Amino acid sequence: MEWFESYLNLIIWLTLVLPIVSFINYEKFDEVERKFVHYMTMLAVFEIIAFLLQQNFRELGWENSLPGHHLYTLCQYIFITIFFYHLLKRYQINFPLQYFLWIGGLWIVVNSLFVQGFYMFNSYSTVGVEMIIIGFSMLYFLKVLLQRDIRKYERPISFFVGAVFFNAGMSVLIHLFSNQLYAMDNALATIIVSTRVLINLCTVFVMLWGVYLIVTRRGQDPIQGHKSIS
Repeated sequence: MEWFESYLNLIIWLTLVLPIVSFINYEKFDEVERKFVHYMTMLAVFEIIAFLLQQNFRELGWENSLPGHHLYTLCQYIFITIFFYHLLKRYQINFPLQYFLWIGGLWIVVNSLFVQGFYMFNSYSTVGVEMIIIGFSMLYFLKVLLQRDIRKYERPISFFVGAVFFNAGMSVLIHLFSNQLYAMDNALATIIVSTRVLINLCTVFVMLWGVYLIVTRRGQDPIQGHKSIS
């Protein structure tokens, strides 16, 4: 399908644009926003890896390109947890980052090694990461609403959180039953993949808008010295 390929290519290019524009304007991002720049950079790197693996996984002796997704899930968990750690710390919410990283990372690795192998879609790990994203996002928005802290300066962060919250919320049920759904019907699998592409496209556009707000904001310097950020 031409439209499907066009959307995939658009997602790849926009995902590459996000970190490039962000690093060009890096001084305009505060410390927490920079953690999300690192997350977007990770996304761009894995978009490139996914593209290459789709073309060359057989040359590596692999059955499919899913081992790349197992590695992506681990990296996504690490980068997004670090981002939310620094973001929620701004609102005096602290959680043991090292324990979260070790326990969650170990679960992802164990799942890939012993439960859902490298050539199987790691739905348990993926859903686990998405549930954590949903939980952190809801906690952030709750704190913002309770503190009535919806200032113009905070809007870019809210768009970033909203993007990952939307993506995780829309994808969690699809990923939970993805292996069963893919095995049932090729037509159904096509619908699921197409839905995921549209979700990813919307997510990237929201992230892009957040970057635009940071790059173009005036009259206020990044709050690098915020007392509750470390």
